Amino acid sequence: MSDYSTNFFQKKPCLSAHVLALRTDPETYINKLQFLCNSGTFAIVSSSVRACIIAALHISSKHEAVVMLLGYCEVTDICKALILLDRPRLVRQLSQKIQRIENNDPLMTVSSKEDAEKNTEVNTHKEDRRTKRRAKRSVDECRRKKQAVEDDFLEDDHSGEVCSGAHEDTAVQELIQSASVSGALARKVRRWAKTRLPKDFLEFVMLALPTGPWKTLADLVHFKPSDFSVPYFLEDIH
Repeated sequence: MSDYSTNFFQKKPCLSAHVLALRTDPETYINKLQFLCNSGTFAIVSSSVRACIIAALHISSKHEAVVMLLGYCEVTDICKALILLDRPRLVRQLSQKIQRIENNDPLMTVSSKEDAEKNTEVNTHKEDRRTKRRAKRSVDECRRKKQAVEDDFLEDDHSGEVCSGAHEDTAVQELIQSASVSGALARKVRRWAKTRLPKDFLEFVMLALPTGPWKTLADLVHFKPSDFSVPYFLEDIH
């Protein structure tokens, strides 16, 4: 039986390996995680691995462990975790946007010479050509983003027996593919913000720290001003 120590110190984080560990022996995994947190060792775990742990705990419905771990994480860790969980929704959203643009502009799907010739008269209009170029650029950008997210799902270039086995486990991959930022998880993050972030820290964030992760997190969990000890914090960073 593994103690899953290597999972917590991966050079290249692997979400699949963490989900597999939680499916195989959740008690050992969570006990090891609690030991790392209580001993202070969790501080040296990389931000990307922390994100995988949060995401894996949520995917595996380990709700109490999620609440416990949030207290040991920074905003960047939580933001990365929610981005991992939001990937399936983002893929669906981009696919729908591509379909909508193509449906609104039939010329986008014209591929044969014969069909193109039928639309020559339309294409002679300058405004139509500009509209088509804009639509094509938008579709290309959506396809690029969609491909990047789908490539991220593959978790390529991972070595080791545990990672390989996790990638081949159908149940693990189905869980990851169906993940989402649920309302329950959003409430956990909002409570973390309300109870774990003191006023002086938030004021320091507004004065000196990058606000990018906060904006992303706000978009994913839909913060309210009352979620912070500084009521104007959300307006300031967003």
